[in-house]
Amino acid sequence: MKSRNPHDVSASRYGRRWMIGIFVAWLVVFELFNGRMYGWSAPATNHDIVRSAVVLVIGCVVALVGGKRAEARYKRNRRSAF
Repeated sequence: MKSRNPHDVSASRYGRRWMIGIFVAWLVVFELFNGRMYGWSAPATNHDIVRSAVVLVIGCVVALVGGKRAEARYKRNRRSAF
């Protein structure tokens, strides 16, 4: 059962915002890198698709870790404020 404590809910929202921000930044950088390397209109091969999928999975993991760390930092900073 999830906690309904307002402090936990706000920490979770803060972590989720960080997670979304990190993932969007990851996608933008990856798209700019691919566009620079291959050109915007180059046809994708199977190898390119697999590499893109792996990079997106890595981006998801990085975003999850960053979100959890942001949530923990929010809780730690709020606890020390009181």
